[in-house]
Amino acid sequence: MESPPKNASVGPPCSKGPRRALWLALGSVTLTLGLVGVALPLLPTTPFLIVAAIAFARSSERAHRWLLSNRVFGRRLCDYLEGRGIPWKSRLHALLLLWVAITLTALLAIDALALRMLLFAIAGLVTLHVVTVPGSSAWAREFRDGRVLGRAASAFTYLLALGVAWGAVEASGITHPLAQIGLGTFVATVMVFGGSILAGNSSVYDPYWSLQPAAIALYYLVRLPESPSARQVLVVVLILLYALRLTSNFYRDWPGLVHEDFRYRNFRASSGRLYWLVSFFGIHLFPTIMVYLGCLPLYPVMTGRSTTLNWLDGVATLVTLGAVVLAFVADEQMRAFRRDAGNGGLSMESGLWAHSRHPNYLGEVSTWWGLFLFALAQGLAWWWTGVGALAITVMFVFVSVPMMERRALATRRGYREYREVTPMLLPALRRASRAADQAEASSAE
Repeated sequence: MESPPKNASVGPPCSKGPRRALWLALGSVTLTLGLVGVALPLLPTTPFLIVAAIAFARSSERAHRWLLSNRVFGRRLCDYLEGRGIPWKSRLHALLLLWVAITLTALLAIDALALRMLLFAIAGLVTLHVVTVPGSSAWAREFRDGRVLGRAASAFTYLLALGVAWGAVEASGITHPLAQIGLGTFVATVMVFGGSILAGNSSVYDPYWSLQPAAIALYYLVRLPESPSARQVLVVVLILLYALRLTSNFYRDWPGLVHEDFRYRNFRASSGRLYWLVSFFGIHLFPTIMVYLGCLPLYPVMTGRSTTLNWLDGVATLVTLGAVVLAFVADEQMRAFRRDAGNGGLSMESGLWAHSRHPNYLGEVSTWWGLFLFALAQGLAWWWTGVGALAITVMFVFVSVPMMERRALATRRGYREYREVTPMLLPALRRASRAADQAEASSAE
């Protein structure tokens, strides 16, 4: 046997009492499953051995050292635990065996749809983890941290989340559309959260905000018992435009898994060991609930009786489409401003940004009010679906905008003066002209 490196141990010192017994039991079970996987490639070996190593580090120093010094898999475990990663040849071999075994098991040995979806979910999360583990070469690190793998891992996570959510809804037997969508969005959020943990980056969740409305709208569309009405087609098209605009805006600027939103980094620094709990409820689940509420107007539009278009549909179309265009133009203006190296550390004060400090957020909020107007066009009895647009507005005004403002005040020159003369969301030209008059008067004095 080889001697494990001195720094190969992981975790805190061994626990005592009942906790030690639990860790020892977990290590024993996962070690057994890992050893079975060596002979029968029906189980992913390496993940079980990694869990066993972590569990033994907290329960049995002797078992831990034996595992890391084993001639068959000790060196691989040490490389993983020391951050040197897994060779790509080993990764591809393991993933091939994993997917062949999972597919054969799911198709030939299991009839229950829920269990099949669970198996594929496990395989998907293991795959995401294996491909995002840092490699030992500079090329592997660049591949992991670059846009290629970041986008591929993100796309894979969302496709997996969509598939598992759909399977969960089908297996649940729930019939009410709002309950189906509630369950599906929760399951999908949990899956994306798993992807965030495995990638070590909560920004994996960020596109969920724009993709969830599109998924909900398409779910309603494929469930329609008859051909869609003009209003239904119009709403689905507008939501897809919204999703395309916001999702593309994220991926155009996202450099990959190496980057995480500054707000999440602040949460990580302030919450310490509780970060992933904070991430689940604050970064993942809370926005999911907000979007679910914002999509409530889709229920009467997509399930109600077909009615002819009316003047309120025209207003709703102008508001929703105008909101998408407003946010797109604002984002493009800000992107062009940031490309100019001479603008580093300065505040954007031209274009739409001369009339509103957050025109992109104004477009975002207006989109949800536009959807609410479509519900009113379906019938005034659906007034209560506006709770979603109201909740999102409150969230942006009292949470999102203040958070961005604090960062801007700390990082941008002249932002305090810009803030004093420029409205937060809704343009108010009189305020800006009054401030200019006051500045001119004071200078004359």
